[in-house]
Amino acid sequence: MKEGFLSGAGVLLICLGIFNVLIMLEILGRKGSSGKLRNIHRWAGRTFVVGFLAFFVYMLPRARFMGGLPAYELFHSLMAFAVIPLVIGKYLVVTRYKNYLGSAVQLGVIVMIGALLIVVTTAGPNLLSKLYGG
Repeated sequence: MKEGFLSGAGVLLICLGIFNVLIMLEILGRKGSSGKLRNIHRWAGRTFVVGFLAFFVYMLPRARFMGGLPAYELFHSLMAFAVIPLVIGKYLVVTRYKNYLGSAVQLGVIVMIGALLIVVTTAGPNLLSKLYGG
């Protein structure tokens, strides 16, 4: 895969995450929100998780664990490893531990912020350099 494709796909993935958070806020912020919005939120979340895990699995062999990493690559890798347990925790809260369902909103926002930081640290500079010819 080409780097430009990965950057673009990463931006699309984070746009899906932001869209999903906005849908969640719409559902929680208005009375009488439709079940259709809940289904859209559920499926957009599943799509986000599948896309994120696909990126993670694809990029894991490309990581250089033994060599010296530049600071932005190290931050990128650490954020990716930090988001995985948050996604698993949110899944467990939503499916199994319903008593903690109130924390699902915060977990979702934290996952989106973590994913945004992952994309911004690598795809952001790459896309900016292509846009401005750097």
